Amino acid sequence: MANILIPSGLFQYYAVCKDDSLPKFTPDAWILQNRWYKVKYFVEQALNTDDAALTITDKNNNEIHPSSSMSAFKASRFKIEMVCLN
Repeated sequence: MANILIPSGLFQYYAVCKDDSLPKFTPDAWILQNRWYKVKYFVEQALNTDDAALTITDKNNNEIHPSSSMSAFKASRFKIEMVCLN
């Protein structure tokens, strides 16, 4: 079981897409390189070999899901930036 981490109200995290290559499946929604996305949740790595996952939102704060069976993107596709809101 993996832990879901929700960013605190003091900080906002953004994910800058550095890898927009398409997966082996045809996605319902996808990301664009060099675009910034607001991070809604982080999911910790389940094992040391697994990539962490991000749930991101669009500019209207709607979650972006790659497909009906996947709700998150691999964190390795992004560079994470943190902004202090204080």
